[in-house]
Amino acid sequence: MGEFFSEWIVKRKTPQNVKIIQTLLVIVCVLSCGLLPIPYVGILVVALIIFLSYLYFKNNDVEWEYALVEKTMYIDKIMKKSKRKRMGEYDLTKTEVMAPEGSSYIKEYDNRNLKCTDFSSLIPENKKYVLIIMDGNEMVKLVLEPDERMLKELRDIIPRQLHID
Repeated sequence: MGEFFSEWIVKRKTPQNVKIIQTLLVIVCVLSCGLLPIPYVGILVVALIIFLSYLYFKNNDVEWEYALVEKTMYIDKIMKKSKRKRMGEYDLTKTEVMAPEGSSYIKEYDNRNLKCTDFSSLIPENKKYVLIIMDGNEMVKLVLEPDERMLKELRDIIPRQLHID
């Protein structure tokens, strides 16, 4: 029997506060060019400001990749479409429940002190699902945005835990 594999990529919307900071960084970079006539220090300060601005811009262009391999979900963070970082590996056999955000199935977990991680696009109109799962010896809450194909495949893996309203 072959290995089961599926993936889905979700582009994260840049939050408004990040856009404001990016605009301010561009203004600071332009204004810092006025320091260039100062020997040595001016060039170092401008180079440092431009470098830090580059790092900030790079780390705020984010996509989430959900990959299903057999009964394991891998979530990777892709920054600037070039750098990948593994954010989590979750054994779906340890799923408590997965349901749309705001669903009655999720309500009973609201009062618990769960670690919550948002792996969604941050676009309010998009349908988000909440996955409550054991990660090691603690229960965590993940906010995901799977497509219809991935939901169908999740239904095959965790039929009793997945609730689609």
